[in-house]
Amino acid sequence: MIKKTILIVEDEEKLRNLIISYLSDKYNIFEAQDGQEAYQIFTEEHIDLVISDIMMPNMDGWELLKQIRAISTVPYILLTALDDEVSQLKGYDLTVDDYITKPFSLNILTKKVDAIFRRDSVAFEKQGVIEAGILKVDTIGKAVYVNNDETHLMPKEYDLLLFFLENQNEALNRDYILNTIWGMDYDGDERVVDTHIKKLRKKIGDASSYIKTVFGTGYKFQIDE
Repeated sequence: MIKKTILIVEDEEKLRNLIISYLSDKYNIFEAQDGQEAYQIFTEEHIDLVISDIMMPNMDGWELLKQIRAISTVPYILLTALDDEVSQLKGYDLTVDDYITKPFSLNILTKKVDAIFRRDSVAFEKQGVIEAGILKVDTIGKAVYVNNDETHLMPKEYDLLLFFLENQNEALNRDYILNTIWGMDYDGDERVVDTHIKKLRKKIGDASSYIKTVFGTGYKFQIDE
C-alpha cells in the first residue's frame, strides 16, 4: 500500500520532530516551520493531510488554512495552545477537520490521523458507482462506461483512472503517480506514466478531455463547466 503524505507545519522544531517521529513509519512527511513555507510546499507537492500550528511567523495557521481552503478540501488538523471556545469555533467555521489543543498526546494525534484516512477511504469505497461527467465507474465490478457504453481497460489503466477520480482537480506530478500506481520499488522511469495515460485517453474517447496535461508538473483530472 502506498503511504499517504502529511504536511506538518510547526515553528517549534522539537515538537515538529516529535510529531514526525510518531508518524513517519506509516506516512510520508513534508515539514515546514511557518505558513509561508507550508503553502509553497502544498502547491508543489501532493499532500493528503495538513497538521498545522496556529501561532507562527510570516504566515499564521489561520491564514494558511484560508489559503489552502481556497484551492483544496484536503483534511486539516489544527494544533494550538489557543484553547478558548472562540478560537475553536473559528477553526471549525473555516472547515478544519480536527482541533487539538496543546499539550496533547502524540498517541492520540496518531489515532486521529489514522481515523481521518480511514474515514475518507471508506467514504470513497462505499460509493460503488462513481460518476464524473460522461464517465461512470463501477468500483465493485471494475467496469468503466463512457456515455453508457462499456470500455475495457487494462489493470494499470483502470488504477490510473480511479486515482484521478479520487484526486479530481488536483495537479499530480508524474513521480507521485508513478509511485502510487507502480509502487516505490518500480525500476522504470516516468515515461511509463505518459504512455499509459495516452492509452487511457484513447480508450475513454469523448471523456479524454477530462485528463489535462499540466505542463512542467504532470496531469490533472478536471471536468470543464
